Amino acid sequence: MEGRERMDSGVGFETLVAKSKAMKELVEKLHKCAASNRNVFIYGENGTGKKLVANIIHNQSANRGKQLVRVSCSAMTPDMVDVTLFGDEYYGKPGKLEEANGGTLLLEEIAHLTPIAQSKLLQVLEEGSIERRSGAPLPVVFRIVSTSSALSETKLDEFNFQKNLFFKLNTLPLRMPSLRERVEDIPYLANIFVSEICTQERITKPSIPFHYLELLMKVEWTGNIIQLRNHLESVIVLSDGEFDPETIYSQFEVQRQADPAAFLKILYDRIRSGEKVVLDSVLSEIEYSLVKKSLEYADGNQSRAAKLVGLNEQKIRRIMSKHGMKLKRSR
Repeated sequence: MEGRERMDSGVGFETLVAKSKAMKELVEKLHKCAASNRNVFIYGENGTGKKLVANIIHNQSANRGKQLVRVSCSAMTPDMVDVTLFGDEYYGKPGKLEEANGGTLLLEEIAHLTPIAQSKLLQVLEEGSIERRSGAPLPVVFRIVSTSSALSETKLDEFNFQKNLFFKLNTLPLRMPSLRERVEDIPYLANIFVSEICTQERITKPSIPFHYLELLMKVEWTGNIIQLRNHLESVIVLSDGEFDPETIYSQFEVQRQADPAAFLKILYDRIRSGEKVVLDSVLSEIEYSLVKKSLEYADGNQSRAAKLVGLNEQKIRRIMSKHGMKLKRSR
């Protein structure tokens, strides 16, 4: 599933969550890329699922019955590049380019390719053959899917990357949207990840509170899908399979509405501008705001605070726990 970036023959379009406009547009382009045999360049921030999409392109293409050979360019030291890509005739060791013959070659983070490797790869693409060290030319045909989280046409000089090679690899460019561009997908991704994590931990899957999903949609996920999954895994493991508010809010800082009047004014402005307002989320925030304010006026005394908002002490403690407020002893 999305976020785990599996590399197997069973991965298809259905593994992508595409409720958002950004992802629907991506899936539409993916179908076209898979139907073609041209080289594809997938770019986008770290954690957006580039490897998974590369896998899908191969599995849905005419090459799906052939090898998908993966090369991590960032993991190769300069002295490894030659043998890794082109093999060694003396030791009878085939290179990754030979292994990918007839199939797909996945070059991850191509910005890390050395200038010499770039020149040799360009020569292979132009001549249609590879030459092992001390070996004769060997005809090869393969499709290249390359990825990068930093390289672009405007940054070729910065990464000392050859233009001719970049343009050959960039026949079909495909940009991966960040999680910030596909907020509508977050509840669906969260549900998938929670199911996977609970299965791995061998615990019963808890229902995800609505206010928690709303919270997840407000967070700036700079690490994208991977960060979201890691966060959920941390919360579930640390809270023993429950969505403990203390654990949740300790993971990141979230701006909460402490002033009910100010919060309502914001809502009124949103409604006047025609923006959608989700009632359940609004009620949850009002509940939080009023209880927080009553506790402030009661100097943390839960019994007195409960009376201020017409609740009993047990009910106000449940609300405090739900919203991650510190449960202090009544005085």
